[in-house]
Amino acid sequence: MIKHFRVISFIWIFLLGTYHLSSQTALTDLVAVEQTGNLVASTHTQNGWNRSGFATEQTIEGNGYVEWVASTSNKHIMVGLSAINPNPHFNSIDYAIYMVSNGTLRIYESGVLKGSFGAYAIGDRFKVERNGTTITYFRNQELLYTSILPAGLPLMGDAALHTVGSSLQDLVLVDVDSTPLEPGISIKDEVEVIQVGNGIFSTQAANGWGTAGFATQDSFSNDGYIEWEVVTNRKHVMGGLSSNNPSAHFNTIDYAIYIVSGSAVRVYESGKFIGNFGTYTIGDKFKVERKGILVSYSKNGEVFYTSSVPSIGSLLGDFAFWHTENIVYNLTLVDNGDSSAGGSLWSQEGDSDNIFYENGKVAIGVQSVPEGYLLAVDGKIRTREVRVDIDVWPDYVFQRDYELPSLESVQKFIAINGHLKDIPSAELIEKEGIAIGDMNKKLLEKIEELTLYLIEQNSRIKSLEQQRGALLERLEKLESN
Repeated sequence: MIKHFRVISFIWIFLLGTYHLSSQTALTDLVAVEQTGNLVASTHTQNGWNRSGFATEQTIEGNGYVEWVASTSNKHIMVGLSAINPNPHFNSIDYAIYMVSNGTLRIYESGVLKGSFGAYAIGDRFKVERNGTTITYFRNQELLYTSILPAGLPLMGDAALHTVGSSLQDLVLVDVDSTPLEPGISIKDEVEVIQVGNGIFSTQAANGWGTAGFATQDSFSNDGYIEWEVVTNRKHVMGGLSSNNPSAHFNTIDYAIYIVSGSAVRVYESGKFIGNFGTYTIGDKFKVERKGILVSYSKNGEVFYTSSVPSIGSLLGDFAFWHTENIVYNLTLVDNGDSSAGGSLWSQEGDSDNIFYENGKVAIGVQSVPEGYLLAVDGKIRTREVRVDIDVWPDYVFQRDYELPSLESVQKFIAINGHLKDIPSAELIEKEGIAIGDMNKKLLEKIEELTLYLIEQNSRIKSLEQQRGALLERLEKLESN
């Protein structure tokens, strides 16, 4: 099993420069494998995937290939190219030719069957080659298949040997040219990650949220987005946009797409699960984008969710890895500025006409926001609904232990103060305004108290009516005598 230092090792090797292999290729991550001259053979004693395999110690940066000759035709063997080698199983080989024990050929990519491609024999020469970002597969110089999945990371030779007695010969990894990878996006707050070209790799010793992550150095204040490409379907990673990056945990990412190991796509916002949104495959591109104050999530250019949580202020790219040896590839952060014609309404430390934004506060029609508030508006607001969160609603008035003030005490308070108890005076309202939630609560409290007064008055009235009826009945009897 490759450890996190192996990721560091292969990255370091490719940074050292150009090389070409000698007749004996240097191997690493050997699991039940023995190398003798130009022959590589398995030494395991029981058939099965994940029991025997290896990788090349070297990698290729740009154009190059892995090539070998079939030394058997009755064993299950897969060989090809991979960005990393987490285990000797075939499903961790990114681009693989499968030499089947019945003498037929298949092609697999990250454990997924791409098709069958005829037969082979001992002595046939195979090659998996990268040209640019395109991967091609050859048998005796005959093109078998061209992959639709781009390959932009450093690649190593990678093999999985299923059958006891498996072998291959003349294995070489050739770096055709040494065109260095373009420098990737600038990142900061790195926790157990290494950046190589357009790839950012997690290197933590053990899986877990909070153990590896990073943020982008750049941010944007208006419209913009973060976008990246999926190159593995066997790792958990969350990525998106945040106002800041206090930790490497996913629950500090304000707007995140969760790429789940397997194929699921989920959305989380500030650690809260929002929903499931279909599946993904290797090569899919994901984007989290803000336009105005709305944040949307898309896959391959199609929006699959728009957040109900508005966004203002600066945003940066923010990522959290759960699995070690994970990859974020082709990451870009784009600042689109303002999509409107008249300048941004939400410019950091700026203004536009009569709308101002500063330090997380918004003022409309005024140039400042009072202390303790986030929004100030001088003017009318038209909307369909305003919803205010209130912790305690005054149904406590109807509890048996509630002390209902006497009408005499209410009358006395009004005479002295000129308003109901616990209700602000007109002078105070004119000066400070009203808190809608608190005022509605107080008004309902008074309405419920008034309801109790009416119920009490109704009981007294009924009692008086009964007494009056009894007196009238006695009077009629007296008069009849």
